[in-house]
Amino acid sequence: MGCAKGLLIFFNLLISINGLIILGVGVFLKVQKDVDTDDWNAQAIAFMIIGGTVFAISFLGCCGAIKKSKCMLYTFGSILIVIFILQTIIAIVLLRSKDKIIKHLNEEVFGQAIAENKESEVVKKIQTTLKCCGIDGPEDWVVVTDSCKYSEEEEEDDKHVEHTYKEGCGKIMEDLVTKYSNNAGAGVMVTAFMEVIGALLAFYVARKLAKANRNGHP
Repeated sequence: MGCAKGLLIFFNLLISINGLIILGVGVFLKVQKDVDTDDWNAQAIAFMIIGGTVFAISFLGCCGAIKKSKCMLYTFGSILIVIFILQTIIAIVLLRSKDKIIKHLNEEVFGQAIAENKESEVVKKIQTTLKCCGIDGPEDWVVVTDSCKYSEEEEEDDKHVEHTYKEGCGKIMEDLVTKYSNNAGAGVMVTAFMEVIGALLAFYVARKLAKANRNGHP
């Protein structure tokens, strides 16, 4: 049991680090203003809540192992299983909702702005940050917006010449959302695997403690 107890404490350390990683992923997703939708923000907040919870309960597992508390260990293991299920659901939702997010950005955010030929703050931010213009290119706009333009200094004449971004934002946004979603989903599944191992170890140590108590070896 001593080996299992040591492993449990070690895995709790890893789980606490994983909790911080999940929290960091949530914060990272939340601050991506170039992908600003309700679905995206809701999932980012869910990551932050779960990450903070995982980090907090990792101390419960450590205390349970050190104090040899069956109750704390069973509680810790049960909470980890619940969090594992929630994380898996969120990861699946995140991966499946990326098409919906891309559609929202193209049709509603950019579509409305292009129809009115008036860029919103979100569109302005996206075009400036991603260095792109329109959905498919500058030809989407009746009058090319200012955020589609940039200036470069000509070495010979020492003056600034204005240019227009040629690449559309549609493909760039699709690649960006896909990258963020896949990386976040993969990260969550790795941490979920660690949580399952931690939960199994917690249950194992708790059972060993219960057996030792029945045999008169507290």
